[in-house]
Amino acid sequence: MAAAAGSPTPDWRAKVEWLEARGYPRTDGACAAVAGLPDAMERLAWLRQRGHPVSEQVVVAAGRAGNLTMLQFLQETGTEVGEAVWEAASGGHLHVVAWLVEAPGVEVQPSPALLDEAALSGNLELLAWLCERGCAPHGGSVTLDLAAAAGNVEALEWLVERGWAMGDDGQAYINAASNNDPATLHCLVRLGCPWGQPDSLFRYLVCAGACPGVGLPMLRALLRAGLPLDWEAAAEAATWGQRGEERAVLAMLREERARRQEQQLAARAECAHAGGAQAEGPQLNGMKPETGY
Repeated sequence: MAAAAGSPTPDWRAKVEWLEARGYPRTDGACAAVAGLPDAMERLAWLRQRGHPVSEQVVVAAGRAGNLTMLQFLQETGTEVGEAVWEAASGGHLHVVAWLVEAPGVEVQPSPALLDEAALSGNLELLAWLCERGCAPHGGSVTLDLAAAAGNVEALEWLVERGWAMGDDGQAYINAASNNDPATLHCLVRLGCPWGQPDSLFRYLVCAGACPGVGLPMLRALLRAGLPLDWEAAAEAATWGQRGEERAVLAMLREERARRQEQQLAARAECAHAGGAQAEGPQLNGMKPETGY
């Protein structure tokens, strides 16, 4: 019934009538299915006349679609519409969130949880609007992790500038890597986002099934960005990761290890040339002097 009601073809009414005639039940799925369509209000009115019910599912669908007209109609006809705010926020629909927060009779308040949903949308204007209404940084890093998942560099920078916490578990990097999003990856590095426990991020990414969308180019980008590694542990993880790309990952590790060794040697030579020959030189990313594996 939902597929018929939301059908893009002109005969959608005939499809619904055909199903009704054969005893298919009238459920709220039909009204929910039309929320994102250009003629949503016309279809909703027709379905309601035929006894198709409206419930929270329809409200949520309208919020997801950013359909303010439908939400206003539902409220006027006695339906509670507050639950739409979560889907509206995660979809970045500022006009819907603003109406739900400010409309008389709708009990919605700005909150850290709502801001987290807005971060998932990456809509900087919505984030700013919520902060202006009292949403302040809280102890967790969920907001920034979700902004990384949204892939919005401007939102990440904006949140960090205003004191939002960066997690120390590497989740923001996992979110960027899962989306194969090097721009967000480099933004996180630039902002100083912690990588998490040594090697845990690399082990997670190469483990079969953990992040199936992470390809070799993204792994290379992480390594070039400075992902801290214990080389022996990384090689072991690449071997048992069972991605089907073990040899390629091992070759990438050897290449990156050689590159970092060259950087260390060049840095030490420069230090010695500047009169610091007694210094041991910098250790990139907290790495110990290299040993073979």
